[in-house]
Amino acid sequence: MKKKILFILLAGILLASCSSPQHPIEVVVHRGANDLAPENTLPSADSALAHGATWIEVDVRVSKDGVMYNLHDETLDRTTNGTGLIGECTSEYIDKLDAGSWYDERRFKGLHVPTIETMLEGLKGRANVFFDVKDCNLLELADLVRRTGFADKSFFWFGREEMLREFVQIAPEMKIKVNAADIERIEYWKTICNPSIVEIHADKITPDFLNYCHRNDIKVMVGAQGESLDDYRTAIETGADMINLDKPELFEQLMK
Repeated sequence: MKKKILFILLAGILLASCSSPQHPIEVVVHRGANDLAPENTLPSADSALAHGATWIEVDVRVSKDGVMYNLHDETLDRTTNGTGLIGECTSEYIDKLDAGSWYDERRFKGLHVPTIETMLEGLKGRANVFFDVKDCNLLELADLVRRTGFADKSFFWFGREEMLREFVQIAPEMKIKVNAADIERIEYWKTICNPSIVEIHADKITPDFLNYCHRNDIKVMVGAQGESLDDYRTAIETGADMINLDKPELFEQLMK
């Protein structure tokens, strides 16, 4: 009987070690918990934090008169009751738009497109921020980040290389994320900046890639915008440091 109990205990320990990550993985949430609340808003950020996220992504776009907003698309059409390119609309127009009814009129009617400053003030002391910089005055963004206390609680990604080159001159102390599928690509980025994070698909991560990144003080982040537990399990099994996902509520189930 004692041998049987011992066997059951050992089996439980082995099962737990196989199903849990070998180290804590930081959860970065893409556009906030966008299946629980309107994307790129404080409610979606709040929902993400409630389900274990530690990083909130914001998309930086600028209005015609220079106000920075958290909006993913180039146009206002999909996630507001407005129309047109955000860069061709004034902040006076944007601030009057409804950014919640498209998602759930009963719960979120009257929600506005948040400015980047509003997002940072709402997240201060509660979360770190991943800035996906689409378009803005980079000097003004860096000044805002410093002023709101996020300089050491954030990292930045730029879809256009020329913006990255400009930003590292303006804010050399801030952390940069790059995308790479192999070591050669990281070495290219190192000629431009000092990457702190590299984002990569799970199936591209090798032991050599992980070792190279960690030797160079670069965290590895898996891009996992799929919606299945299998996607998340695969990301964990790679040994990555971070995961960038859409559904923190689903990932939380895996961690319980």
